[in-house]
Amino acid sequence: ADRAAEPAPGDHRLTLTHDGKERTYLLHAPPTYDRTKPSPLVVALHYYPGEGSSMQEMIGLDAIADRENVLVAYPDGLARGFNALTCCGTADDVGFLTALTEQLVSGWGADPDRVYLTGISNGGDMSFRAAVEAAGVFAAIGVVSGGYIGPSAEQDDYVPKQPVSVITFIGGQDRYFDAFRSGVQTWQRRLDCRPTPVEPTGAPGVTRTD
Repeated sequence: ADRAAEPAPGDHRLTLTHDGKERTYLLHAPPTYDRTKPSPLVVALHYYPGEGSSMQEMIGLDAIADRENVLVAYPDGLARGFNALTCCGTADDVGFLTALTEQLVSGWGADPDRVYLTGISNGGDMSFRAAVEAAGVFAAIGVVSGGYIGPSAEQDDYVPKQPVSVITFIGGQDRYFDAFRSGVQTWQRRLDCRPTPVEPTGAPGVTRTD
């Protein structure tokens, strides 16, 4: 049921109308959720083809949200995908994610200064797109197996107008590894991100780059 008018702990299926279409998403509110106290919000974007519920089951974020008192939203892409940098569809998903955030800020007490995007694959690409095109909405993005790639990203002026922190995880055997790594380097160059010395992770096969 749509519980948008009744903020409360638990799992909720919410809807909003954007660009003439009814859009849906799941929202997980922790047991300690209190509408009167601003909560951080994480918006988690699924792979293609996928849906919010499959992302929720896959990444185990609800348990962390319960411990840290965080709201987590799992949007559903139209036709099981998001209109990201290289794929999929034509929907205004940047506008949808912005509207979703506004709905949760106004109706559920999400803290507008602590809204974060994370995504895998198609959802990771979408995180980069939203970071650029909805600058100021998202404080940071965390991307797994996605990147700053595609025709838009090739344009020198395709950068956020306000700072957005980025952490990204790329598998060394990912077939898009070179493109993703190149995209991160382009992002760093365009935004004048200054490298800093990094400590080894201590984990075998893991390379950390700042």
